[in-house]
This record gives sequence, structure tokens and C-alpha cells, in this order.
Amino acid sequence: MSDLPPLGSHLPMAAPSYYLSTAELAISLRETALMFYTGAPQNSVRADIAKMNASSGQEKLGEAGILLDNVVIHAPYIVNPASRRNEEKFLFGVSFLIDELRRASAFGSNKLVVHPGSHLGDGLEYGLHCLAQAIDLILQDDGTDVTICLETMAGKGKEVGVDFAFFASLFPLIEHPERVGLCLDTCHLNDAGFDLG
Repeated sequence: MSDLPPLGSHLPMAAPSYYLSTAELAISLRETALMFYTGAPQNSVRADIAKMNASSGQEKLGEAGILLDNVVIHAPYIVNPASRRNEEKFLFGVSFLIDELRRASAFGSNKLVVHPGSHLGDGLEYGLHCLAQAIDLILQDDGTDVTICLETMAGKGKEVGVDFAFFASLFPLIEHPERVGLCLDTCHLNDAGFDLG
């Protein structure tokens, strides 16, 4: 591949070929990077990883010279790690994200993009501490080396993670900050009022 920075897009993945067809699409588009969901972003239904051609997809990408470092998984929107108002939902989200990290690893990816969530009106400081607690619970049990990449948000409703000061406050609260990074969503940053011009 060329010396240009990795360039790609968010690609679909669906039955019956799953990861293999995603890899083939990336190659046909001459991409050097790609992102996808391991299932629908609106729900927690996930196909058995054994059926998703994880090894075949990785092999196909490797044959085309696409580095697995440039394969990114995006977690679904249904979890909210920034609130413990409903403890059952919070713990479900923790468990689900542990599984998503394991699935990302099975696809050969070392990055999982996660929306940091909403404090639901309980305040930014509350959301900050809930998110730190969620990350610590996730990383103590996932057993992978996949990095959680927290996505910058636009600030709609009660979203957390809208500015860099929030993340600067978050990292010292996390037990393993080396396993956490940022995904700079330029659309969200622009919508939040950052001048990207």
C-alpha cells in the first residue's frame, strides 16, 4: 500500500458472509482502513462469532495489505456507561461492552469506539464518575488488549464527553488509562462548536 495515512469508511457487515464480505468491500473501494459494527447498532443481538468468518476476513485484508491496526469496531448506541440510575441497565452495558471487546479481538481489531453516554440529568460530575467506574469494571474482566476509544460527542441532551476538559478529568480516575483512547468525531466536534476550519 502507499505511504499515505490510512483512509477508509464505515462499512456494513451482514449475513451470510459477514466479515469476509466487509473485507472484500473495503478492498474493492481501495480503502486502507475500515470501521464496522459487529451487529445492529440499535440492539444487543449478535450472531455467533464462529459464523462470522473472522479468520477469513482477516486473511483477505492481509492479502490486500490492509493492516489490522486500521480495523476499528464501533460499539452500539444502546449502552449508557455514564449513568447508574438504573443499575440493571448499567451492569448490562458493562457486560455487553466486555463481550464487544472480545468480539473486536476475534476480528483482529485492537480498537473499540464507544459513545461515553449521558448523565440523564444527574450532572456532569456524576456522569464522569459513572463512566470511570464502568471502564474499570470492563477492563478488569475483558481479557483482551483492545483499546476503548471514547468518542467525542456533540452535546445533545445530557451527553458527556463534549469537550477535552471532560476527558482530562476522566483519565486520572481510570485504573488502566493506557487501555483508553479518544476517537475524534469531527462532525460531533463541529456540532459542539469547535472551529475545525
